Amino acid sequence: MPLALALVGGLVGMVVGALAWAFFLQFTKTNFFFLGALPGLIVGFGVLIGSGGQRRNLLLALLAGALGLFAFFLALYFRLSLIFADVLGEGTNLFALPLGDYFDALKLYLQDNPINYINFALAPLFAALTAFNGGGRWSRRR
Repeated sequence: MPLALALVGGLVGMVVGALAWAFFLQFTKTNFFFLGALPGLIVGFGVLIGSGGQRRNLLLALLAGALGLFAFFLALYFRLSLIFADVLGEGTNLFALPLGDYFDALKLYLQDNPINYINFALAPLFAALTAFNGGGRWSRRR
């Protein structure tokens, strides 16, 4: 049961983290490399909360890492959709970019923003480390 709840927590964290990063990128028009870890951190905490606070569990860390990688791609999909929606005048449509065009748009976006290659590694790494270590000192009870 903790694995299923950890998956649900991670999926919620994945969507929340992807939305947070995409909207930050959209509104600031600035890509800070350290913010690529944000979706990973949120996914890691989602897995951790869903599992009931289980720490030092390799399976949960691997689950969080995989979801962190998906969060990275989901955030960039949302970001590219927001750009596409701006061009079309559709406001903040998170699904304005057709899925068939995603990888072509992603390739162009990554060429213009190579810092995201670092985020490609940071998001799953931070997700896995957060889930494995239990958030470090943030989750320790006093």
